[in-house]
Order: sequence, then structure tokens, then C-alpha cells
Amino acid sequence: MPSATPLSGPVPAGETLVSVRMLGPLLAGAATGHPDARVVPIRLADAGVGDLLREGDLVDVLTVAPGSEDLSPNAQVLATGATVVLAHTAEDGRDQRERVVLLALAPEQATAVAAASLVSALTVTLH
Repeated sequence: MPSATPLSGPVPAGETLVSVRMLGPLLAGAATGHPDARVVPIRLADAGVGDLLREGDLVDVLTVAPGSEDLSPNAQVLATGATVVLAHTAEDGRDQRERVVLLALAPEQATAVAAASLVSALTVTLH
């Protein structure tokens, strides 16, 4: 029996399944237009923001610049024009703190976002 491949989002009844609708190597390239794009998982600082995201949304990824004052933090844009390829809604029964959003990004931006996610809180702005 072949293993199941997760889908990138809900599929309406009757829609033909094609490889770019499945989580895999073709998805990032199809979502961004960059053949060597990457998919990066992130946890958002405010998990409620994840409820606003839908597959296909374009977002910018931000964090607070190192050394910023608590009273007036300086935003640091890590990536622009990231494509949401997977976002779970609150109805999926997962703990909001454990939910992950998958973003398709060009390689350089993907590296910056992945590295920042290890040490910094991340958020997004929607286009």
C-alpha cells in the first residue's frame, strides 16, 4: 500500500488532485515561482493570527530587531511575499501554541526565517 501524501489545504469535492496541491518538492516552486524555493515551518508569536491565514495568502515575516527597547521595538522584516502553503484553523482541534504555518519562500529568505524562528518570536503582516 502506498504511503499517504499530505495535501497543502482543503480540496473541494470533484477537484482533480495534482502534484502542486500536495506537500512536496513541487509545491514551493509552484507557490513562489522560484524553482528552488523552500517550505519553512513557523510558529507565530500570536497563535490567533494563524486563524486569519489561508492557503495562498501572501505575507511578510517580521521579528523584533536584536537589542530593541521593550517600549519601542524595531521591526525587522525577514521575508517579503511569502506564500502560505498550509495553515490550520482553530476547528482542527490542535492546541494553538502547537500549530505551525508553512510558508513557501525563496532560498535566502527561507534560511533567514528558519534561523530566526530558533531564537526569536515571529509574526506576519498580510498583503
